[in-house]
Amino acid sequence: MPYYTFSIGWPHKDLSPNGRPGNRYAKARQVKAMLTEAFYEAKAHGVEQTDAAHIHFTFHPKAKGPPPDSDNALASVKAAVDGIAKALGLDDRYIGISHHVSAERRGCVVVNVSTGEAAKIPLKGTVS
Repeated sequence: MPYYTFSIGWPHKDLSPNGRPGNRYAKARQVKAMLTEAFYEAKAHGVEQTDAAHIHFTFHPKAKGPPPDSDNALASVKAAVDGIAKALGLDDRYIGISHHVSAERRGCVVVNVSTGEAAKIPLKGTVS
């Protein structure tokens, strides 16, 4: 059960669903920067291609300002999910994602990636 832990920088305000970037190119630059950072951090920590993965994000807010709400925090790291999925060789639709916002203020996002059998969650029951 490979398990990897690393941190990435706090998402830029333009990546928030509530953010109002000056123009689409400003947001595109931030998306590319986060995707690239997440990809190279994952590769630097030995993440390898796999057939199943689960990512858990722990958000440590910046020292100043209100903590983010949970759903906006997760939406702001969509580019990081894409970068980690690229490092794993998976389509991001096949990756389980969970998250929580910590009370500890460090201004970063801690990423925990579990792969292999540990990431496969059996489905039980039926959906109607």
